[in-house]
Amino acid sequence: MGRVINLHTEIKSNPTSPFLPINTSKNDFKWNQVVALFLSDLLGRSAEGLNTEKLKEHCEQHFRGQLDDPKQWDLLEAMYFHSNVLGDITPELTLVAMQSQRSSTSDHRVADLFASLRGKGEYSSGLSTPLNFIEKQILTIAQKHLTHSQPRVTPPSYLPFLSELFQQDLRFLTSKPQIMLSLIQSFLELYGFLYISQLALNLNEWKDGEPRSRSLYFILENEKASTERSQIARHGYYSLKEPVRRLFPILAMLETLLPSNKDPVRLWELPALIGAEGPSSTITQQLAVFASDFAADRKLPHPSSHGSALDWIEGLLELSVQQFGPGSSRQSANQRVEGDVHERLGGSFIQARGRAGRVLVLTQEAVLLLANLAVGERSRLRMRELLQEFAARGVYFDKQSEQALIEFFERIGNVERMSDSGDAVYVQKTF
Repeated sequence: MGRVINLHTEIKSNPTSPFLPINTSKNDFKWNQVVALFLSDLLGRSAEGLNTEKLKEHCEQHFRGQLDDPKQWDLLEAMYFHSNVLGDITPELTLVAMQSQRSSTSDHRVADLFASLRGKGEYSSGLSTPLNFIEKQILTIAQKHLTHSQPRVTPPSYLPFLSELFQQDLRFLTSKPQIMLSLIQSFLELYGFLYISQLALNLNEWKDGEPRSRSLYFILENEKASTERSQIARHGYYSLKEPVRRLFPILAMLETLLPSNKDPVRLWELPALIGAEGPSSTITQQLAVFASDFAADRKLPHPSSHGSALDWIEGLLELSVQQFGPGSSRQSANQRVEGDVHERLGGSFIQARGRAGRVLVLTQEAVLLLANLAVGERSRLRMRELLQEFAARGVYFDKQSEQALIEFFERIGNVERMSDSGDAVYVQKTF
């Protein structure tokens, strides 16, 4: 039996979509809190109510009763509780170290994004790290006070292709837990921007079917930007501006018509679900009435008539965008979403470069992380294959950046060059 679509055609304020981690109000998420929530989901454990200070009290009580000289506790306290080393030992202790402040609603929204990308896979079985005798005891004490947490319930990711790669890369990272602890925030920041940029680029192409990686060109941080670099100019930062402006309006309309708390439907699924609905169908007539009522409520021009349900949906999406147009009372709300997408999720990837304007930039650390993830369990990859792996994740480079990338890899010594041909250049992992 096919999936049944139940439209909701009640006019209401623009609802927040679970597919968008940014909304029109406060987006004050903190990456350390997002990391804590993500690790909690990964481990199925919560450190709520147990912060570093409370763990220290439990440890002091334990060790003072175990040590021959109770004053030796002062040394242990200095080693593990007077610096940030506690969070670098095990994922469980990282949870405790990050409990200094409560998570906000914004933190949870962003954590929901990564839970959606992560899916229901099991990753925690390989997260044990080598510990010395003292660290084992600290971990045992912490585990007594950790509680089991419920899995985060989220709709399926809007971008299945990126979700699949996220899971693959996370599986690789969790196989190296000590490295994962040092890179987990960078990993989430990278995927946070890849998700929001690919979501924006795919959203308008919903009639094409399931999303795919779309061209978005970056440069390396040490490169000079130039207006002559056509791919950077056409398919770099400025190719994101209009799609980002449309993010909230389109997803708000989708959430209005098909609320995610009922049976989450992604926009690109609609052609397969209602593609054959013609002008006389109930769904088409519902949409026609709703479009007319919505335009009147938002004081927009009366919509043109359409012959199919899909065309009416496309028209409704455009009406939703128009309600946030220049001079409208809703414009500032959408501008807050745009601003926070750029500044909070894109802040470390967007730079102003003189006459070239804004460009998308990858730092050396981000390039190394991406390269290691791309190579994964393999020992090395041809440069061409590595670039294909980058592109699959939504990171594209023009010829000039490709050459800069090879030179960067050569400087750090993880390149094996068989000839001057790009096809004979191999890139190895650095961890």
